[in-house]
Amino acid sequence: MGIQQKAGSPQCRLASLAISGANASDFSIIGAPVLPVSIGTGSSLTLTIRFNPSAAGPRVATLTVGTSDPANPSVVVALSGTGLLPAVQTSSNTLTYPRR
Repeated sequence: MGIQQKAGSPQCRLASLAISGANASDFSIIGAPVLPVSIGTGSSLTLTIRFNPSAAGPRVATLTVGTSDPANPSVVVALSGTGLLPAVQTSSNTLTYPRR
């Protein structure tokens, strides 16, 4: 995910990054910058969001980016993914082999 400051706009400061919602714990920000961080005119900041689902099926959350922009003090980004069943599963069945 990229955050870009438009050319000709004043410098913007990111004050907070928060993941919330129904499945927030399934999403995390990898290598988040130390906040607050400033983004200069025409510059950008890339965020990496990891999805590690705790269950199968649709998973959703939101990323809220708090900024110093009075016109847009916070920007909300929808996060979604689909959890799959593990390729290898364990069984509670016990196999017993006779002694020879």
